[in-house]
Amino acid sequence: MKQKKIIIVGAGIAGLTAACYAAKNGYTVELFEMHSKCGGVCTGWNRKGYYFDGCLHWLVGAVKNKAGHSMWNELGLFKNNGAIQHTEICTMINEDNSRFVVPAYIDAFERNLLQRYPEDTAVIREFCEAVRVFTTMRIPDKPRELMKLKDIFKLMKNMKPFFPYFKRFGKSSVGEYVERFKNQELKRYLLNIIGVKEFSLLAFFIVLSYFNDGNAGWPLGGSERLATALELQCKKSGVTIDYNCKVKKIITEKRRAVGVELEKGTEKHSDIVISAADGYATIYDMLEGRFTNKKINDRYKKAKLWQPLIMISLGLTSGYEGITHADIHILDKPINIGSISVNGMWVKNYFFDASLQTGSRSVVSVFFPSSFSFWDKLSKNRDAYKREKDKIKMDIVNYLETRYPGIKAKIKVVDIATPITTFRYTGNRQGSFEGWLLTPENFAKQYKKTLPGLKNFYMTGQWVQPGGGVSAVAKCSRDLVQILCRKDKKEFKAQESYDYKR
Repeated sequence: MKQKKIIIVGAGIAGLTAACYAAKNGYTVELFEMHSKCGGVCTGWNRKGYYFDGCLHWLVGAVKNKAGHSMWNELGLFKNNGAIQHTEICTMINEDNSRFVVPAYIDAFERNLLQRYPEDTAVIREFCEAVRVFTTMRIPDKPRELMKLKDIFKLMKNMKPFFPYFKRFGKSSVGEYVERFKNQELKRYLLNIIGVKEFSLLAFFIVLSYFNDGNAGWPLGGSERLATALELQCKKSGVTIDYNCKVKKIITEKRRAVGVELEKGTEKHSDIVISAADGYATIYDMLEGRFTNKKINDRYKKAKLWQPLIMISLGLTSGYEGITHADIHILDKPINIGSISVNGMWVKNYFFDASLQTGSRSVVSVFFPSSFSFWDKLSKNRDAYKREKDKIKMDIVNYLETRYPGIKAKIKVVDIATPITTFRYTGNRQGSFEGWLLTPENFAKQYKKTLPGLKNFYMTGQWVQPGGGVSAVAKCSRDLVQILCRKDKKEFKAQESYDYKR
């Protein structure tokens, strides 16, 4: 029987994972990437001898024997447990330089909170107990689309301990829940762990449960090494990867996807087309909005996105011990960084991963949200865009010197990535780094991987998996290949075939 050919648009983590699993299962796969390298949002870059990581903070499944680890093993990653598990999530720093360490483990977190905020004992205990309960949750291996009645009954049985929490907190956001606490400082701390008021409370419990379970590790080597390992796995499995090849159009005939047209004019044909690219660009540009409905249109017009980030990376001549792996600065009043009003920021120190360091040098990065529309308008004037970036660099260096005395003298390289940078290199709508924001309205939802009226076409990644995240989009792609195998009457194969090297 002739092997079916699959064309995949986009070589981010979702596209690479789909390609790996498809190749393992006997499909001929060609992967088109608009950039000169794979990884999409999961990337890093080198500047004057320094490596700046642009994506990962932690990764579910990177730690050996934890939930999700088997999937990465199937892809040849982390079999030697190449991950670091931090014992603290972050350190909160107030304007007066007082600090509060947020432990990764919920028992220690609860003890700290009860000792510091006794007036909120009841709500603290309720909150921490919810995290403990969700620590036992496991994501089913089988895709929802393939579940039979017995699978659904089994899933419901396994989900039974969580039903009271779904009922009680399913409609609550983090911002709404923190209002139950009396202490204002505690409210600010909990809200700033995730940084978004609209974020689903249930999703917040689950995020904290990963840390509590020791399943939120940093993969050694960071984002670029992870993407490169998946890229190598694809090539070893026989996947053809075409770089600097932006897809202009998905070709359809008689309401079937039959291939793609590249910007350079070349046409490539296939039996199946998968888009792991930006959702809006896929539906409304590559497919010209011809295969949609009111529900899809409303989602792309109204649903909230993760707000894009500015990232300022600093190459230091030597390490700076006063910064933890993740400091969160909480400001009483907003300050201006360039033309942007900022009321808080993440400061990340990569000292913990020796594989990213060269000699005594080290890297610190600063992150804070910003408006895409501001940068989009500014980017039309190249000189104004550069001036704003330079002003932000200067303001950040001066701000950090006030909080970390002596750091300015150590700074050798300053690099900045704006929401326009994210959009230019990934195509992500409005520079969003994780697609749809995970809210109470879309918690636990998965959007359809198909479009109405179009056969032999599928979508995967953060635009069909609300909340995004590297592990989630990889699982989404694994699910998709299982669906394809079922449709083609194939046994799904997920054998390990390559060892991730540190």
